[in-house]
Amino acid sequence: MNDILPARDPLLVFDQLTVSYRNGSSTPVLDKFSLKIEAGKFLSVVGPSGCGKSTLLHATGGFIKPSSGAIHLGGELIQGPSLRVGFVSQRYSLFPWLTVEDNIAFGLRSQGRPDDEMRAAVDRLLEVIGLTSQRRYYPEQLSGGMQQRVALARAMAPEPPVMLLDEPFSSLDAETRQRMRELLLRLWTEHQTTILFVTHDIEESLLLADRVLLLEGKSGPARTLEVPFPRPRAHSLPLIEPFQKLVETISQHYGAPLND
Repeated sequence: MNDILPARDPLLVFDQLTVSYRNGSSTPVLDKFSLKIEAGKFLSVVGPSGCGKSTLLHATGGFIKPSSGAIHLGGELIQGPSLRVGFVSQRYSLFPWLTVEDNIAFGLRSQGRPDDEMRAAVDRLLEVIGLTSQRRYYPEQLSGGMQQRVALARAMAPEPPVMLLDEPFSSLDAETRQRMRELLLRLWTEHQTTILFVTHDIEESLLLADRVLLLEGKSGPARTLEVPFPRPRAHSLPLIEPFQKLVETISQHYGAPLND
């Protein structure tokens, strides 16, 4: 498959990536997948269940090894997890034995940041996510939405060049989800991080991303489309006809709505 994003100054490069699982199936989840993503771009990934969305993120994060092909970040081969790639899943994956502030500081401490610099970064992020007064709480003392805010701040704290988000808001109520989208966009704007965001929600993908990667099932071809709506995007955007038509186009591409 040909590269499907502009090749100018790519930060993240997928080169003929193939991933197969040893489950008796000869069909790879991803097959000779190639893609180039420029620095600072926000890419949403949509597609039917089993098409390889989460597999793509886990391979990018270095959590699974490709069967063949390679992934390069800034010209360097990704061979395992690192602080250069942040990861947020739909589960509230905080360290339960650490407080909110210590969870956020985890990556910074691993980088060996000076204490004063680390405290300043944590203080700023606590203010951004609105949890300064809960800084000494443990995860079990927080609501689901609060825990996900902390998880996002922890992933962003080391300022990784790439952030991977695997349906991070799927378990949240509508109001909390909207606040989390706004928070994500604020952090993305401030940090200029390159984001890969997996979602089943087509409207969410169009509200957040610069481009949408359309993955087919079982090693089918992948395509991208550019989101034509300028930023900042109003909450009422899903009500306008061009937005609705684009949602319908993507849904029809897969033969059924993905917003389930």
